[in-house]
Amino acid sequence: MRRLRAGAAALLLALAAAACSEGGTAVAPERTVPERTVPEQTVPGQTVPEQQTAGPDAQEPAAQQPAAPKPDAPSPAPPPPERTTYEIRLTFRPETRALTGVTVVVARNDADAATNELRLSAYLNAFRADRIAERDPVLPEHRKRAYPPDFAEGGLDVRGAAVDGTPVPVEVRGESIVVSLPEPWAPGEWRRLELEWDATLPRVHHRFGMSEDAYWFGNALPTLFVFDGEWRDYAYEAVGDPFYAAVADYRVRITAPDGYAVVATGDEAEPVPADEAGFATTAVEAPRARDFAFALSRSHEAVAAEAESGLRVNVHYRHASKARAEAAAAAAAGMADFLERTVGELGTREADIFENEMFVTGMEYPGFVLVRADRLNAAAGLETVVHEIAHQWFYGAVGNDQVAEPWLDEAFATFLTDAYRLGGKLDATYAERLRAVRADAALGDVRSYDSWSAYWNGNYRLGALMLHALRGELGEDGFARFLRDYYARFRDGVATTEGFVETAEEAYGGSLDAFFARWLP
Repeated sequence: MRRLRAGAAALLLALAAAACSEGGTAVAPERTVPERTVPEQTVPGQTVPEQQTAGPDAQEPAAQQPAAPKPDAPSPAPPPPERTTYEIRLTFRPETRALTGVTVVVARNDADAATNELRLSAYLNAFRADRIAERDPVLPEHRKRAYPPDFAEGGLDVRGAAVDGTPVPVEVRGESIVVSLPEPWAPGEWRRLELEWDATLPRVHHRFGMSEDAYWFGNALPTLFVFDGEWRDYAYEAVGDPFYAAVADYRVRITAPDGYAVVATGDEAEPVPADEAGFATTAVEAPRARDFAFALSRSHEAVAAEAESGLRVNVHYRHASKARAEAAAAAAAGMADFLERTVGELGTREADIFENEMFVTGMEYPGFVLVRADRLNAAAGLETVVHEIAHQWFYGAVGNDQVAEPWLDEAFATFLTDAYRLGGKLDATYAERLRAVRADAALGDVRSYDSWSAYWNGNYRLGALMLHALRGELGEDGFARFLRDYYARFRDGVATTEGFVETAEEAYGGSLDAFFARWLP
C-alpha cells in the first residue's frame, strides 16, 4: 500500500513496550494523544502573584542561590491507547514454509465480567493432519480444489507467554491459544501480553496457503478472540467465514528473503535493505483494522486505479491478463465511490487485491482482498471484486459476529453490489429473485448449514432481498438515511440484529415488528 515517510518507517522498527505499575496493572505503550495535550495557561480560580516592577523604592533582588537537588519523582504513567494495539515481528522462510513470530498485544477488558484467561486464534491448526482427520475444515465437494496434489499440513505452536512481564502458562487447544492469567482481568483494566510462536504454513489453497512462489496469510496470525462476558473462540468451520474480531491498531514487521514483495493490510514502508543472510524487512502500519492479512510474491505484477474519493486500488496479478486486472481495478474504484456517496467515508486511502489460488472465489480483509485467479481472469470476476470491496464497509468498518449473525455483513455486501451493478434494473431483478428464492432459504448461524449453497441462499440472497424490501418500507429517502445512520452508529464497532432493527425503526418513525417477523429468524 501507500509508502510511509522514512521517519515513520524508522519509528516502526521498535516495539512499543508497555511497563507495569507498582500495583501490577498493565500500562499501555507510550504514545501521544493530541486531544489530551493542555497548553500552558492559568488554572481557573488560581491566584497569580503580580510581577514586581523596578522603581526608586524597589529593593535589590537577593542573589540567586543554587536550587537544592530534588529527589527523583516517578514519571507519570502514559495515557492508555485508544483501542487494542498489536506489535508483531514476523520472519518467513519459504523453503520450509516456516513463519516465526513475536506478538505483543495491549488490550482492555470492555466486558462487564472478569476473566482468568486470554484466548487467541490459532487457525493454522485447522490444517494439522490429526485435526483434518477429526474435523476436516473443507467440505467433500471442495477438497479437490482446496487440497493440491502436493498438500502438506501446517500448524502453530507457542514457545512462551508473559502477561505484564510475568511468565504465565499457555496451552494450545485446537484452533485456540489459552493463556492463564496470574490474576483476574477485571472490567476496564488493561493487560499486556507477549507471545512467542512458531508456525508452518500449510501447502493448501485456502484463506492461507501457497502456490508456486506466492504465499498468502489470511487469518493466519494469533489475534485476540472477542470477550463479551464469554470468549467467542470459534472453530474454523467448513462453511462461511467463522470469524469475529474487534478493531485494533497494528504495527507489523515482516522479514522475508530479498526479492519478495509484501502486500498487506495497511501502509507498507520501503523495505530495509537485505542483511548478510539475504533477508529484507518491511514495516507495516494499519490503524483501525479489524484484522491483519498479507501476502508475499516474487512474480506478481500490479496495476492501479484511483477513485474520485481518493482511494487507490492496486490489483496484484500473475495468471490473469493485464486487461482483466485493469478492469478489476476500475470496477473496485467505481464501487468505492458509490459506497462513499451512499453509505459514508471509509477513511482508508488504499486497498490491495491479490490474485491467488483458493477454493472460494474471494475473501475480504481490511484493505486487502484475495481473489481466485480464474475468477479474476473472467468477466464474472468483477462481481466478486466489487462484493469484496463492499465488505470494506460492512465487515471492515461495521463489524459483526460473522458466525452467529453472518447476514449482517453478507446481505449488505450483496445488496449494495447489486445496487451498483444493476442500477435501474435492480427492482425488476429482485422481484424475479423473490419469486424464485428457495423455500428453505433462511438467515442463520454458520454452524447451522451443511453446504455453501444453503449458506449463500440464506445470508447472501435472502438477506439482500430483505434489505430491498426494507427500502420499500422506508422509501428512498428513509432508506438512504437508514444506511448512513447505521454506518455511522456502528463504524469501528460491532452491529447486531437488535441494533439493525432499532436503526431501521428510527428511520421509519415507528414499529417494524410485522415487517421483520416475515424476514428475521
